[in-house]
Amino acid sequence: MEDRTSLTAYLPPLLARMLAAVSDEEWQGVQEVRIRKGSAVVLSQASRQRALDVSVTERELQEIFWNLCSRAVHAHQAELSQGFITTRDGFRVGVAGTAVIKDNTVASYRDITSLCIRVARRVRGCAAPLVPYVYDGDRVHGLLLCGAPGTGKTTLLRDLAVQLARRCRVTVVDERLELCGDDLRDCDVIRGCPKAQAMQQAVRTLSPDVMIADELGAEPEWEQVGQSAFCGVSVVASAHLCNPHDLRMRPSAERLLRGNGFEYVVSLPPRARSSDAAVIQKAVDYLEGNGDRGDRVFLRGAGTIGGVGTEKEGTRVEGVGDTTRASAWHAYVYGTADTNDPGVHVQRGLGRAPVVDVL
Repeated sequence: MEDRTSLTAYLPPLLARMLAAVSDEEWQGVQEVRIRKGSAVVLSQASRQRALDVSVTERELQEIFWNLCSRAVHAHQAELSQGFITTRDGFRVGVAGTAVIKDNTVASYRDITSLCIRVARRVRGCAAPLVPYVYDGDRVHGLLLCGAPGTGKTTLLRDLAVQLARRCRVTVVDERLELCGDDLRDCDVIRGCPKAQAMQQAVRTLSPDVMIADELGAEPEWEQVGQSAFCGVSVVASAHLCNPHDLRMRPSAERLLRGNGFEYVVSLPPRARSSDAAVIQKAVDYLEGNGDRGDRVFLRGAGTIGGVGTEKEGTRVEGVGDTTRASAWHAYVYGTADTNDPGVHVQRGLGRAPVVDVL
């Protein structure tokens, strides 16, 4: 697999061979590779961890760290001050060790003791069900992805940027260099710039229809989303939020949703239940806790991009952008309209038009 091949290039030969020996099926579920000095290397999946029969020495760990930094640690000082680095191919690596303090702030890390490598995985087509909520052919709507760490927010944003770039002008705000890649060649990408500043610059100079940003957190970032919406630029973003209570702990974020800064909120399933459906709601329904009002969608992608297959209404719908709703809800299919199957029933979810050209 492409992501595994990229990752093994940073690793010593024995560890690289151990990863290569992991079955494709098991590797597909690996979210993180945890490497600690003198301890077994661990593959973290959604609901379990597997320890490999291999460990690294202090010297090997330092060599891996240098490789991940492309042998230029000084070029990653700004990231290291926040406890991570991002590789040229999008792997985000959490760093643990001894903090180097300068002017009462963390300037870098030395004596590295462990690395947590988040696997940068592209799941083509996984965001197809979200496209009709963002772009309906007439205008672009703001959308917020909410979920805990490791629930696929960055993966979804990357694919959503690709999908939307075929329909409108997209600017990607990639502060941590995790969204970058050849797939985004049809987008305007601002890399390594603080999100609030990058969004402000994009509105002034790039004339986007929609901006995409990962992990909103600081108050100025939420406020800039509101400013962008006021200027007619919609924002699709993610945040570490698990429920409306978490949102209320951030006054700027709650004001933003109540003021239509985001029209839709997508609640992603917990990491341990990643195969469950996500829930798409109007922002007001999310804030008021109206869990019975919204659409349930599966955001997994598949091998046949844009393909559709159906069963009877009310049962599971297979294909990229699978969508289904329980009990009294209607079944939706988002995929290609090029089908001769009279049983395929393409409808609209929450007033949005269906996707007809996934690829």
